[in-house]
Amino acid sequence: MYKGGFFAFGFKDFFKNLIDKLFIGKKKNLMMLLQKFGGIPMEASKKPLNVLVKEMNAYIGIVLKNGIEYRGTMVHCDNYMNIILEGASEHYNGQLLAHYGQILLRGNNILYIILNATPKKESNQGQQQS
Repeated sequence: MYKGGFFAFGFKDFFKNLIDKLFIGKKKNLMMLLQKFGGIPMEASKKPLNVLVKEMNAYIGIVLKNGIEYRGTMVHCDNYMNIILEGASEHYNGQLLAHYGQILLRGNNILYIILNATPKKESNQGQQQS
């Protein structure tokens, strides 16, 4: 019975071997791709949720898929990246729209998060009446 071949060798070992043979100069980038697609486990300190939890009680910015940006102090984050901001402000196209005491942002609506954001100088352009 034949015991060699691709499946006996294992997917991870196969890809590591392939990278070593074909992509010697670009090994680091390809290893990151393997990590992204589940081939190699990512270091715990580099996982997105762990990086985010380290920023607890820090001032951050969050941009949603609809383009609205929220800035405030992150006081809670769960496994789905639902985030509670304290003292949040809402911005769109650089203009302040509103202030909130506390706001919950659903994780699946988040486009990206700005860590160590600096508070913007708040202008009331969005709240002035014409």
